[in-house]
Amino acid sequence: MLIVKATFQRNGGPTLTFTSNGPALPKHCSLRFHAQTNVPGPFNVYWQVVNTGPEAEANDGLRGLIEDRSVEHGGLVRKESTLYTGKHSIECFIVKDGRLAARSGQFIVNIG
Repeated sequence: MLIVKATFQRNGGPTLTFTSNGPALPKHCSLRFHAQTNVPGPFNVYWQVVNTGPEAEANDGLRGLIEDRSVEHGGLVRKESTLYTGKHSIECFIVKDGRLAARSGQFIVNIG
């Protein structure tokens, strides 16, 4: 099992929880994604962040690569920001012994 919880913060204000494919978040917020899994360690953590849309494309912000994160403290946490308007996504993968052990599914982030 693998789930991702998300929070955002704007201009040092309160940290608020948001849900996948919820209302649009404002630009220039800090995002924090925390993956929770019942897969016993050790394992590798991978995150895929996908940015789409004309604003991301115009600013060389299109993304989609799967990135390896160490299992050190913070491997299950991913920090991002809301730079480009549109519908974006993030997904977490847990790999144990060279095999996919858990996948979160896409968490959709709408930015207005």
